[in-house]
Amino acid sequence: MLFLRVILNVLLLWIYPAKSTNIDKTASRDARLLNDGNTMPLVTFGTLVPVEDLDKLPEAVCSAFESGYRNLDTYYNEYFVADSIKNAISCGMVTRKELFISAKKSLDICTRSGVVSDLKMTLKILQLDYVDLFLINTPINPVNPTNTNIELVEYCQKQGIMVMAYRPFGFTVPRPGVTNPPPPCLDDPVLVKIAEKYNVTASQVIVRYPIDRGVVPMSRSTNMTNIEQNDEINSFCLTDEDVAKINEFNVNRPVYPVKSFTFGPDSKKGTKKEQAKRRYEKFYPLA
Repeated sequence: MLFLRVILNVLLLWIYPAKSTNIDKTASRDARLLNDGNTMPLVTFGTLVPVEDLDKLPEAVCSAFESGYRNLDTYYNEYFVADSIKNAISCGMVTRKELFISAKKSLDICTRSGVVSDLKMTLKILQLDYVDLFLINTPINPVNPTNTNIELVEYCQKQGIMVMAYRPFGFTVPRPGVTNPPPPCLDDPVLVKIAEKYNVTASQVIVRYPIDRGVVPMSRSTNMTNIEQNDEINSFCLTDEDVAKINEFNVNRPVYPVKSFTFGPDSKKGTKKEQAKRRYEKFYPLA
């Protein structure tokens, strides 16, 4: 079985190179060129955190800005990140122009008028005049070492479509409900050897991996050390050989399967934004 997997990976690398042939046309050291002419900073700071960590999110966002992050994905936590964005701009830490802020359309909205209304609500909550990206959000195909999606990524890049890597750490970090995670783990000999070659951590190799495939990774953390480490990945680049070795971990297994996602409104829990508002009011009842 292992022999067949190795043969398959060799064939895929022959058809689809470890690194996309389109990267050089669209990449700089710290940004990606989008097909509308705008640029997106390479590393995205994600704000999807467990409910018990939501009270740490405002400070985490500020720390991310201090560490150099300029790409922020608000997820559906606009209530928690709005003041952090406003304060960072008002104190001169960043300018609005420097920031690339992404928000997401509610999953239950499927009409043009609904999208416009949802965007206006998002801007009001964020206290912003505009967001740089408003996503039609279907994060059911994360890209990471165990789910490389080589063919899909290559196709998108040929069409000028920017791919983002949700959950780039894959199963190298604990996942709720997962009792039999596939390799690699952070002490895997392959990752450790690559990390030692560049004098970095295995975690930094994992975040660098999608970048050197021409993909924008989205990492999230409320741990200040991890936030700083994640933004230090521009100090090195992986070779084609490094990327190919990490590609071999692929078993076509996403972090969360499609069936774990619910599309459409939930009559008991409400939409994502309504849930976020209730979470906010729980932590900040006097706001």
